[in-house]
Amino acid sequence: MFRFLIDTTNSYLILSAVHDDVVIFTFINKCINKINENILPTINECLKSNKITLESVDEFYVIVGPGSYTGIRIGVASMLAFSIAYGKPLLGISLLDAFVLSLDKSIIRIFYCIRKNYYITKYYNFEKDIYTDYEVVEKADLDSNGILIDDNIYNPANTLLNKKLKYFKRDYKPMYFSNTFYDKIKNSNI
Repeated sequence: MFRFLIDTTNSYLILSAVHDDVVIFTFINKCINKINENILPTINECLKSNKITLESVDEFYVIVGPGSYTGIRIGVASMLAFSIAYGKPLLGISLLDAFVLSLDKSIIRIFYCIRKNYYITKYYNFEKDIYTDYEVVEKADLDSNGILIDDNIYNPANTLLNKKLKYFKRDYKPMYFSNTFYDKIKNSNI
């Protein structure tokens, strides 16, 4: 199976393609405020240099958030266009899930800063297949045993190759966390 992933949620353009258990390519480049200008030429160059086409992709993946509102839309719109054009499925995965799947850890809590003093967190226990829902915590409540996603650098090929990926696939609808979401979470004492 040939899978292709793109992440445009922050200041990096991240692409990866794998075929079965073989990494075809991984591309990670900082593109502050220029992802929309670089996305199509970069995809084209990665495909050409590896002598593959989008027609051969079996599944498209997009990181659906959390992250930059505009960045998420750029990634989703681009991959949706490819999905429709080639009649292949488009699947979403959250940044937190993608990041954790790229690591070689069995138990982990991960944090991602979504506002100045607010972080989205999720707990993963791969040994017992326990995964919490997303929670919002304040900076003062960060767990020192957790990992803070900083600038979302991870190996997307490892995400695509991880056998647990099937548990984290979702639709490609963007994950936006609005102020209303923060207020609800904060007021519910979660």
